[in-house]
Amino acid sequence: MAKPRKLTKEQVAYHEAGHAVIARVLGVSVAYVTLLRITDYSRASAAIVHPGWHDRDSEIVVATNYVKICLAGPCTEFRTCPIRRRPGDSFLEHLMSRPSCAADWRMAVEFVVTIMMAPGDSLPPPDDLTTENIRLLGRLWNETIALVRQHWGAIERVAQALLQRPILNEAELDALIVDRPLLVLP
Repeated sequence: MAKPRKLTKEQVAYHEAGHAVIARVLGVSVAYVTLLRITDYSRASAAIVHPGWHDRDSEIVVATNYVKICLAGPCTEFRTCPIRRRPGDSFLEHLMSRPSCAADWRMAVEFVVTIMMAPGDSLPPPDDLTTENIRLLGRLWNETIALVRQHWGAIERVAQALLQRPILNEAELDALIVDRPLLVLP
């Protein structure tokens, strides 16, 4: 297997912009989005604020939105830096073929398992996905692709701003989404 190529700063900007824009479109707070290394294991970050849930119905809605937010980075990355699927690769193998998408994928899987669990069930092992889990992931992947396409202009504006500024806060992110100019930094 060929070694995956390293993403450019621009590709990382688009990946993180995808997470941030889709989070805001879905009504989820974003404390900041940055290309700066925030933790030892991340290359960049979109700090998504988890609102919590109060009942099973809101848990399902929130978890479904978080799956889409997790998948928005990989969807955007595939759009800006496509790779061909190897013959015989499944959708999951294709998604996991990029190390930059692996953490997003793992989080999306955790949310899907949460959605599909009956109250009181314990979490199954992360690799133990049922047919229903895979079907739901595929449906949410397709919905995320549609969201990314619909909001591509905003994703482009945020990605380009990230290449010019070290960090964007939620107000700046919201301005870019609706195509308002940002204040000029000194």
